[in-house]
Amino acid sequence: MDIIRGVRIVGTGSYLPPREVRNEILCRYLGKSQEWVERFFGIKSRRFSFDPESRSMDGNGHDGDLAYEAAIRALEMAGMSPEDLDLIIRITCRPEYLHFPDSACVLHKRLQASRDCAAFSLDTGCGGLIYALNLVYGLIRGNGVQRALIVPSNTSSPFHERWDPDEPQRQLLEGIIFADGASALVLDGSESSENGILCTYWGAWPQNDPMSYPAGGSR
Repeated sequence: MDIIRGVRIVGTGSYLPPREVRNEILCRYLGKSQEWVERFFGIKSRRFSFDPESRSMDGNGHDGDLAYEAAIRALEMAGMSPEDLDLIIRITCRPEYLHFPDSACVLHKRLQASRDCAAFSLDTGCGGLIYALNLVYGLIRGNGVQRALIVPSNTSSPFHERWDPDEPQRQLLEGIIFADGASALVLDGSESSENGILCTYWGAWPQNDPMSYPAGGSR
């Protein structure tokens, strides 16, 4: 077995829903002006799978659909097929199913990856990509896997129909800051440590903030 000294990102991919939703549409529901949104957030538009005007969802705009499209693009850039993968990690707070099957296994099946390819998900929000990179870095350096696919995705727009008029701050977070999209990384081991990922770092800063969903779990 070759000694793996380095870990490289050999493929990247991304996918956004085709629907562009500009501030002028969202401001009708949020009670804020377009100028206010652009001044405080610097955002003029975002991509949604959910249409806030017709209150309907695109048929192929679910979280798993976006993840699949991003994964295909990353594999194409890496010059690999799904059968070359040893590990798939999906990162999402909006999985297709609440408990099972695991969203990474759903992607595994759709990609038709090998049965020897492991798959699991991380429900860690924004920090998920960093955590996944650290995990894969250690696994590849330790010869646990050779090639891995990491797919962060988010589809928050379908939850806009559940906006609570008594919680405007949550409306702003969901409607303005968060949108829909997916990205993907393919990582491969290398015998050289002179290029690729040089080091990794992770941590956590637990705190209660307006982005929490008190009714979203068992508490």
